[in-house]
Amino acid sequence: MSPLQGPDAAGRLHITLFGSMRISRGASERELPIARSGKALLAYLLLQRHRMVSRELLSELFWQTQTRSQARSCLSTTLWRLRDVLEPKGVERGTYVISTSSGELSFNWQSEHWLDIAAFQSRAERFLAQPPEALDSAGARQMTQSLGLYSSDLLEGIYDDWALRERERLRALHSACLARLMAYYRDQGAYEQSLEFGRQILYADPLREEIHRELMRLYVAAGQRAAAVRQYESCRAILAEELAIAPMEETQTLYRQIVEGAALARSDPDLHLPDGVLERLKLALLDYERSRAQLEEVIAKALGSPDTA
Repeated sequence: MSPLQGPDAAGRLHITLFGSMRISRGASERELPIARSGKALLAYLLLQRHRMVSRELLSELFWQTQTRSQARSCLSTTLWRLRDVLEPKGVERGTYVISTSSGELSFNWQSEHWLDIAAFQSRAERFLAQPPEALDSAGARQMTQSLGLYSSDLLEGIYDDWALRERERLRALHSACLARLMAYYRDQGAYEQSLEFGRQILYADPLREEIHRELMRLYVAAGQRAAAVRQYESCRAILAEELAIAPMEETQTLYRQIVEGAALARSDPDLHLPDGVLERLKLALLDYERSRAQLEEVIAKALGSPDTA
C-alpha cells in the first residue's frame, strides 16, 4: 500500500480511476471480478460528486441502442452483479451502492473506501487555494508527492462524454498544480526542478505557448542559452504542425533577445493557468459542498428504509 493511500482498513474498498479502473478490497492487491458494464456504472456514480442519479438516466446513458424495457432490465442485471461483488453475503445491502424508493442510485460516500481521484482533488484544491507567496518547501514537497496519485489520465480507454468532461477537468487541475510548483522552484532559483515541472506540463499539452516561453527563460537563467533556442524551435515546430500558425510575437521577441544575448524581463510571479481554472475550482468546491449535504440527507433516509434492487 502506497503512503499516498494512507493506512489500509480491513474490508475497505480501494478504487483507482486514473489510468484503467481497478477495484480491490482490504490489503489484498487482487482485483475484484467486476464486469466491464459494472465498472462503467460504478465509475459514473463515483464521478457524480455526491449526487443521486435516476435509473432512467442511467438506462438511457449506457444502453442507448436497447428499448426502454430492455435498458431497464440491463441496468437491473448490471446493478445486481455489481452488488454481488461489492456487497457479498454478510455485507449489508447499501454499504457501497445506495438505492432509494424513488429509483435513484448513488455511491455511499460514508462507506469505508479510498478513491484516488478524491484524494488527489482534495489535496490539489487546497494547494491551489493558498496564495503563491504562502507556499513553502514542505508544502511543495507534499504536493509533489500527491502528484504521484495522477498516474495517468482518468479512465483511459473510455471516450464517452461523461468521462471526457471529467478527464479534462482533472487534467486541468493537474496542470495547474504543475504550473504552481514550476513557479515556486523558479522563484527559489532551483531551475532544474522548475524545468522538470514545465516539461511535464508540455508532455500533456505541448501547445501551451506560455510554458514554452517560461522554459526558454529558465534555460537562460540556468546558463543554457542553446537549450533555450532549441525550446523555441520545438515550440515553433509544434505550432506549425498542429495549428499551422507561427509563435506569438511575444515568443518571437523573447527568442530574438536570447539569440542576441540581451537581458530578459522577469516572468510573471505566478505562471499563467488555463483560462478560468481557478474560477471553475471555486465553483466546483461550492457545488461539492451543497451536493454532499443534500446526499447525506438522502442517505440517512435511504438507509432507514427497505432497499430495492
